[in-house]
Amino acid sequence: MNIESLIGIVGGIISIVTAMITIGIWVCKRYKKQSLTGLMKQLVDNKMSQEEHRKTLKKIKFFDRRVSDEYIQDFALNNRKLEEVFKDICVKNNIEPTTEICKKFLGYDSRITREYYNNSKKEQQ
Repeated sequence: MNIESLIGIVGGIISIVTAMITIGIWVCKRYKKQSLTGLMKQLVDNKMSQEEHRKTLKKIKFFDRRVSDEYIQDFALNNRKLEEVFKDICVKNNIEPTTEICKKFLGYDSRITREYYNNSKKEQQ
């Protein structure tokens, strides 16, 4: 191979890698633009359709991988409030609502949610 070919190949590889990194950063910024608390508030909006709720849950899954695809498909709001939906997410996806998790999802610590989770786990055993 001559030197021009090597320079072209290396330049092409560098361009492809740079493009992939740029796209990855763009996707991360796009999803992280909304806070998890904001997404949870959006999730309990009664004006949204079922499909919009699923899209919001998929964005939430970007933050916390433990939310299952099965839960997303079966989700129904049924006029529940923020904390009720959070309890449901925790119990059905086996996410222990620690102080940190509560603050991340709800914006505040919820002792009641932790007690509800612990009681539901005792009942399952």
